[in-house]
Amino acid sequence: MLKPFIGAACLCAAAISPAQAQTVRESMPAARQAFMVVKVHDALNVRSGPSTRFGVINAFQSGTRVAITGDCRSMWCPVQHESTSGWVYRSYLTSEVTAARPSPPPSNPSAQNPSRPNLATPQRPAKETEAKKMTPAQAAFAFFLEQGWGEHQAAGIVGNLQAECGYALNCSIHSGGIAQWRAERVTRFRHVFGYPLLKATFNDQLAYIQWELTHPKSPWRDSGRILRSAKDAVSAAVLFDVHYEKSSGGTRGARIANARAILKKYGGGPS
Repeated sequence: MLKPFIGAACLCAAAISPAQAQTVRESMPAARQAFMVVKVHDALNVRSGPSTRFGVINAFQSGTRVAITGDCRSMWCPVQHESTSGWVYRSYLTSEVTAARPSPPPSNPSAQNPSRPNLATPQRPAKETEAKKMTPAQAAFAFFLEQGWGEHQAAGIVGNLQAECGYALNCSIHSGGIAQWRAERVTRFRHVFGYPLLKATFNDQLAYIQWELTHPKSPWRDSGRILRSAKDAVSAAVLFDVHYEKSSGGTRGARIANARAILKKYGGGPS
């Protein structure tokens, strides 16, 4: 069961040096092998190397047509669009045929209910149909990467969610959802989204976690600041458990193991 907590300060994750980034860029093959289309809710970060340890050099809007310029490394692919070359998370690339299919615009609870509290509409992941192409754990990992979390931090979050909700992240919303929300946090979801948690999609739940971790009006935002100090999957799993999930600690080892497995499977760096 989730309980209130007291926050702390955050540290910044180590970045890749410019020299290392240049080496990665120079190693990318010049021949273009295929074309893909970016499919995201907002914009896709372009990085100087195949990991969130590398800096963001640009961003592509949804619908941008990019060339795959070489072999992908784990979940990261080298791409080029006009004068921009870099690496992007491959789960947000789709074939041009798939991208051509029309899809309905995402709903906007704020527009439908302008009288609700001004807590800002959380950013959901890429369209629900795109998330279905990935496993729930992979979709969650990709979502938190796009929100600016490091790979190890995203793995720590998802590893905890698996401990709360099972490896497939398919527990019933009636039991409290993927983070096992209770009491005032269930009520707050309605204030933020404009509809009850019982109607939440998987993407809504991911967006709510991000809102709780980062929004200035979230009582749990300090847990996000503390999570920023994590430098590997182990510390990320522990910090998210202690300060966000507030578990008894009995499943701490499983949470750590889950986080390391997620990072190994979907990430591009060491666990």
